[in-house]
This record gives sequence, structure tokens and C-alpha cells, in this order.
Amino acid sequence: MSLSDDDGFGLAQLEAMAWESVSRETFALLGDLARVFSEWQDRHNLISAGEMSRLWRRHMLDSLQ
Repeated sequence: MSLSDDDGFGLAQLEAMAWESVSRETFALLGDLARVFSEWQDRHNLISAGEMSRLWRRHMLDSLQ
């Protein structure tokens, strides 16, 4: 699984947004979460297949905001 959306937005872009209240460790855990989410998505259809290509911008960024 790529650690970015189809448009290139991903973990690195989230970190670059200067979230003072979010630690580096939390960003590392978000990367782990994305990998686990991708594995479970294949088994349980957690979100629609089309949403996986926008996981970072649509779901991770939304959650951090």
C-alpha cells in the first residue's frame, strides 16, 4: 500500500502542515494505521474501494482537524 493518495497527498504532507499538537510518534502511528486499515479493507470492506485512493486527504486529515 502506498502511503499517499492518488494525488500524492499522504503522511509527509500531513507532517508538513505544522501540527504543533501532534507528535512525531503519532504521525508514525498514523502510517501504521493506514497499513493495517488497508489490510483489513481487503477483508471487510470498511470503506468503498474508491475511498482508499483518498484515505489520507478524506479520512486521516479529517480526523486530525
